[in-house]
Amino acid sequence: MSKIKIDAIIILVNWNGWQDTLECVKSCQNLVHHSYQIIIVDNDSQDQPQKTLQQLQRFDNVTLLQSNANLGFAGGNNFGIRHAQQKYNCDYFWLLNNDTVVEQTTLSELIKTARCDSNIGIVGSKIFYYNSSKLWFAGGEFQKHSGYIKHLGMLEEDNVQFSQQKSVDFISGCSLLITKSAIQTVGLIPEDYFLYFEDTDWNFAVKEASFKILYAPHSRVWHKISQSVGQQSTTYYYYMFRNSLIFSKKYFPHLQQRIFLFRCLEIIQLLLKGNFTAVRASTKGIWHFLKKKNGKL
Repeated sequence: MSKIKIDAIIILVNWNGWQDTLECVKSCQNLVHHSYQIIIVDNDSQDQPQKTLQQLQRFDNVTLLQSNANLGFAGGNNFGIRHAQQKYNCDYFWLLNNDTVVEQTTLSELIKTARCDSNIGIVGSKIFYYNSSKLWFAGGEFQKHSGYIKHLGMLEEDNVQFSQQKSVDFISGCSLLITKSAIQTVGLIPEDYFLYFEDTDWNFAVKEASFKILYAPHSRVWHKISQSVGQQSTTYYYYMFRNSLIFSKKYFPHLQQRIFLFRCLEIIQLLLKGNFTAVRASTKGIWHFLKKKNGKL
């Protein structure tokens, strides 16, 4: 059976966020680039609103998949990519957070940028806070002194400084277009992180394979920010501490000791602030890193 030829597959991972997913899908229906299909991977959500599901099923370009487990960001997206690879012959896979909305040219600008050079592996959007002109992401860089990643332009008003296409360290998985050739070279998203840093790892693997990572400022997305796990939650502290150490050990082993000490100093700061919940989650994250335990929180 021959595969269906199409330019791009849009993959949305849903976890207890069907209203956000529906809003995102509705915005995608206005894309001017029409050669795409949407695959929604549900990571074993507990909420199953029939009215919302029925609305999603009415779109001819939408496929709903059930993973039957919470596979995390990487596992959920990989589940969708594998399904797409079996059914479609497509050039691009666009990972898009389900709690986003896009404008008509968001996808076409990504594809236009990717087509400029066969050595381009990943292209990413300019991302704003939802219903705001303030930036959340205008390209990303890795900070070697702390072992964390930085979103360029975060909380700043959009201006000409953030309107230039450029090479960056990484593109956020919130809106990440990757080429078929890059996936064929480096494989799918590493799943041992479960949450946070898996997209950064993927970017670094693609760059190490001699592909380019580009920020495309004319592709614009609006993001509701951490709708699934919440900002500064115990989940956030656990995975950020553990995964920053996993990532730095893999790509910057010579900086491992410095970054580990930085994490310990952060725990002391949290302790002095009386944030004992964050201390417990962060300490557990470091302990699981040391014990090479890569399971869920």
